[in-house]
Amino acid sequence: MKKLLLLTFLAAAVFMNACHEEIQADTALSGEWAYVGNFDHRTDVICMVCPGFKYDSSLYKLTFHADRTITGKVNLLNMGGYYVTSEMEKAGKESKGTIKISKFNATNKPYETEKDIKFQQDFRWAMSYHVSVEATGLYDFLSVQYNENEYLFFVRKKK
Repeated sequence: MKKLLLLTFLAAAVFMNACHEEIQADTALSGEWAYVGNFDHRTDVICMVCPGFKYDSSLYKLTFHADRTITGKVNLLNMGGYYVTSEMEKAGKESKGTIKISKFNATNKPYETEKDIKFQQDFRWAMSYHVSVEATGLYDFLSVQYNENEYLFFVRKKK
């Protein structure tokens, strides 16, 4: 009986500890982000958001919600999924950490281009993120790194 009680207590302690370690979403990610493009740390970039970029014309827009869900459009696809962030670092108007995307899938099935498929694949492999709030007069910046050198770059309109 004592062994059963002890095992029950240990199982409850492990379960409570696992729940306690659950990381809350970084509120810096909350909001709608428009995709700008893929970039590589190994190459020089002249401009991230070049003149002529139109936020409203972006074919890929994702919204990170405080409840750790993601919704959005990938061209004609309606997307939904989940994210978890951890190891957050905040310094001034910058926030970064690790990110894991799960169950990021289309809720409808229109035609998908190769670019749509590549974007989804890269986003699902997300490893880390970096948000710069008030990076420019118009936008906040979000980079989502999906391998050692490459990242997806997004902007969010200022409120």
